Amino acid sequence: MLLLLLTSQILVPDSDSQIPACSGEWVDLDTPPSACTTKSEHDEREHELIFSDEFELDGRSFSDGEDARWTALRGAPSSTNQICYYNDSVVSTSNGSLRIPVIKQDAVYTVEGETLTRHMQTGMLQTWNKFCFREGIAEMSAVMPGKSQQFGLWPAFWLMGNLGRATVSNGADGTWPFSFDVCVEPTDMDACTASQCKAQRLSACDGSPGFGLNPFQGRGAPEIDILELKPGSGELRYDCHDHNRSPNESLSDALTISYPILYSTLQMAPGLPTGSDQLPGHGCMPLEGQWYPLRLFPFSYSDSKPSTAFHVAPGWNEWGTAFPGNWPPADPAPFSREIYSGMNTLPDVAFSTSVVYRLEWRSGDDGYMRWSIDGHFIFELKEKMLRLDRNTSYGGVPAGTLRSRSFPREPMYLLLNLDISPDWGWPNHKPGNWNSAASDECGECDCACLDCAKLECTRCMRNETGTFTNIWQWYADLCTTLPAAYHIDWVRVYQRPDALAVGCDSPEFPTKRWIGSHQSSYTQYGFEAPL
Repeated sequence: MLLLLLTSQILVPDSDSQIPACSGEWVDLDTPPSACTTKSEHDEREHELIFSDEFELDGRSFSDGEDARWTALRGAPSSTNQICYYNDSVVSTSNGSLRIPVIKQDAVYTVEGETLTRHMQTGMLQTWNKFCFREGIAEMSAVMPGKSQQFGLWPAFWLMGNLGRATVSNGADGTWPFSFDVCVEPTDMDACTASQCKAQRLSACDGSPGFGLNPFQGRGAPEIDILELKPGSGELRYDCHDHNRSPNESLSDALTISYPILYSTLQMAPGLPTGSDQLPGHGCMPLEGQWYPLRLFPFSYSDSKPSTAFHVAPGWNEWGTAFPGNWPPADPAPFSREIYSGMNTLPDVAFSTSVVYRLEWRSGDDGYMRWSIDGHFIFELKEKMLRLDRNTSYGGVPAGTLRSRSFPREPMYLLLNLDISPDWGWPNHKPGNWNSAASDECGECDCACLDCAKLECTRCMRNETGTFTNIWQWYADLCTTLPAAYHIDWVRVYQRPDALAVGCDSPEFPTKRWIGSHQSSYTQYGFEAPL
């Protein structure tokens, strides 16, 4: 009953005489007529609106079970070393927008009997297990939080497969970010190692997976990042440390990106094995025979030419990451994640004015992904580049074949969050337990302190250039900019009329019985069930 009442709260127009412009189960009646359809920027085919949230109703609550679309998480995330606490009560709607703030306020919580404190609170919203879709166009109009030149904040708008629940317990163990539907038997040791077949929990080799899942279907929870932002000042300088390469200043200049930097990314597994000849070195552009075909000037993974409105470069600072694995529990198998990314400098105006961020996504033989900002094309991926088997080697010695992968076909849900983590966009000198230098660098400074209210957490004087400077001044400046807020005007999703695929559980990609049988993996700490 509660969900039904809240659904009507969201969808009822402001005026009894208002006639809805767009129709659909997940369409907000406050959506303007101009947004009922949109055209693909790839081939100009018309798409119809299947989901929208205009956030016009003031005072909405997004606590677990109180909104028909979104759930705001509560707890202390740790999946990417966050230092913030998700407080569902701080996320709100007012004046026609969603507001996800970050505030300087202690959150005291208990984990397994231990009382802990985090000094900043913020929020994450998910449509997990409520609204999901497969392929289409997802876009958001938003104003970025804080100041463009200030390091420290991490706003994001992204998608994830419904079989994984981001940041919650072990709901993504063995599923994130797999998009692999090929049977590779463990008995084929080279192929299994190259394709990391033991790390995927739901394998295409399993003819009796149970829990309502389809036999011989590889499943996972891939990730598509429409927007991940690193505010800050200065440049991210391309500086490949490879003694086998000659310095190339013109290449370095072309690949250097100024802050603030926006990343648009597809993350999938399995990837090219860590250390293999085919994987580019960390922070280096691919050599011949490495990675996948891409054009550098201007950058693209396809023939489409990006807009000249932005300086766009490939995400050269990370092509892939090795993970120790979390499946099976008794003997976790390692796996590699591939990162197909474009990065561009986001104009300062995006921190004071609404900007539209958009993803187009189609799977299949003609599959593509295309990211754009305010109608300016950023970059594009083609699925065909992943659909070929890749022979791998180490030092020229053959090491098995990485079998073909595909773009995500899973039902994907929406996420909006504002995080703070030393793993994302912090300068080299980091207060807190993640200080980048050796422990003796701290000297008399308190490297375990992250409380903005304490001078010892924001001040560490060091003689680095002949004069003493506060190497944590950037953190002190971050503290003075708070509170700050991520303002979202609206979120909309479109699909082609002949390719409608809405729902988190379908005969093609079932999830309901699996989630219902593994509830503890999807439940926030301290809650009884996932809602």
